[in-house]
Amino acid sequence: MGAMPFTERILRAKLPKGFDKPTDMKYDGTKDPQEHLTAFEAIMNLEGASDAVRCRAFPVTLPGPAIKWFNALPNGSIASFHDITRKFMAQFTTRITKAKHPISLLGVTQKQEESTRKYLDRFNDE
Repeated sequence: MGAMPFTERILRAKLPKGFDKPTDMKYDGTKDPQEHLTAFEAIMNLEGASDAVRCRAFPVTLPGPAIKWFNALPNGSIASFHDITRKFMAQFTTRITKAKHPISLLGVTQKQEESTRKYLDRFNDE
């Protein structure tokens, strides 16, 4: 990667020996960003990762549109993991899943000629 939105302090931070990068968790911009942050922070807590290491590891979890967003952040604009979480949530907050009130499900009815499977899939998506 060329220029990065991290400050020099973060760029100079060394990854701890044996640090396990979170390569198996990805956020592509289509799911709840808070769930991604919570899972990422849980892994970083297990690793005992410092703030700077969290910053360095976070982009590894961002493919597609999410990494494009990250790479477009101004150089030096990220000085802490709090900066990343704030900007990340501001960018992807529309993806947060909102709990539906059970009464709202009363309006989900099976359409004529709709298979039970399709109806159940649609119901579960609500």
